[in-house]
Amino acid sequence: MKKYRKSKADFLLLVLFLVCVLSPLNSAFAQRGRFTGKVTDEEGNPIEGVIIIATNPNAMVGRVELKTKKDGKFLFAVRETGVWQFKITAEGFHNYIVDVSLSALKKNPSLTFELKRMTGGVELTGPVVEKELFDRAEELYETKDYKGALSHFEEFLQKNSAVYQVYYNIGLCHQELGEWDKALENYGKFLEKLPKEDTAYLEDQSLKQAVSSTYYKMGQCYIKLEQFDKALESFEKTVELNPDDPNTYYNVAEVYFYTDHPKEAIEFYHKSIEKKPDFFDSYLKLGYAYLKLEDKPNTIK
Repeated sequence: MKKYRKSKADFLLLVLFLVCVLSPLNSAFAQRGRFTGKVTDEEGNPIEGVIIIATNPNAMVGRVELKTKKDGKFLFAVRETGVWQFKITAEGFHNYIVDVSLSALKKNPSLTFELKRMTGGVELTGPVVEKELFDRAEELYETKDYKGALSHFEEFLQKNSAVYQVYYNIGLCHQELGEWDKALENYGKFLEKLPKEDTAYLEDQSLKQAVSSTYYKMGQCYIKLEQFDKALESFEKTVELNPDDPNTYYNVAEVYFYTDHPKEAIEFYHKSIEKKPDFFDSYLKLGYAYLKLEDKPNTIK
């Protein structure tokens, strides 16, 4: 009877030993073959509900569909080592396609994917010919071939001179190429050519977003040209049209900050934080603004 008890105790000790030894190993193995991704917009804000389709023609299960959570993250369990293609789609954003080499045996580094908002956000109006030119231009823009996209947009405009929305797309290409004056010229043409009936964009959400985005982009160009008064005017119009966007408040604050108006900058940094409580850059610059005012207590906060 004593011998039985001893062997049972030994068995329990062995089990306990194995649990202690294998648990860390299991945890380590659990990390293998995992890939964590995050999808954000151009300002770094996480995008929820993004559809991610991962494909690998050489894998046994060659297609997996995922969706991002509230924090913009998704988790992909890599079952076979190889190159996986990720097609990332979200409403209001350009599609993003990228090939990623992943391992089923090692821990994979996390990656962040940045989506660009749709150019314009409004449908083309009027009779359109050779629409394939516009579609091809958008494809080139998505792949960051801005010169190629610009050439196609301009050719499309020559054949469709009444389709004024294309000026916005042309402006985007010039802005990406660092041609700020040309970008502003085309953004201005887009706004000038809005038909009078279209100025009722307060009721038309897609057009309202396009006009708001135009003023936002113009503000960015004016900052690059160090024309801060005009940048401020543009951002203020964006605030009127889209009062819930924290990035616009942040940009207004930046203009005030760099033109040595720290009190006004503080006001708008606070507004951006109200809209986005985890806006790290606003907290950082808020401290600098208080420092300019020699307000040490608030600088420390």
